[in-house]
Amino acid sequence: MTNTTMPGVNGGPDVRAYVAMPEGEGPFPTMIMIHEFYALNEAITSKADLLAQEGYVVVAPDTFRG
Repeated sequence: MTNTTMPGVNGGPDVRAYVAMPEGEGPFPTMIMIHEFYALNEAITSKADLLAQEGYVVVAPDTFRG
């Protein structure tokens, strides 16, 4: 599990994201998890971690803070 920054598209702002990955070698199904109103927080990252334990790659962009 890691915090990362994805480069913006066409000169747009960079977007921070939390990425949770399962152990082992893929390929793995991937989900994009969108947070509620209060931005990327522990509730979202813990759910992403749980899904990673079930074999999913989860990318949770922080659309509130960018």
